[in-house]
Amino acid sequence: MIADDLTSTDQRFIHGRMIGPKECDLIGLNILELEKDDSYWEKIFELYVRAEVFMMINSKPESAVGKLFMDGHTHLIAS
Repeated sequence: MIADDLTSTDQRFIHGRMIGPKECDLIGLNILELEKDDSYWEKIFELYVRAEVFMMINSKPESAVGKLFMDGHTHLIAS
């Protein structure tokens, strides 16, 4: 089961470690691998960078962000 693999301390030593396309295939995740010059990849990467900056800017204890949830229509900030 994919969830068992992703939560296994034997497999995942660091929270947030990248899982590459080959590893995704091995554990059964259905992904679409994009080239770095693909316009969709550029948009996803920009969103990632903006989210990282947002999390760093709001890292003061009084305004700290714990998680940022997003989908195609909404976003939710959890502190």
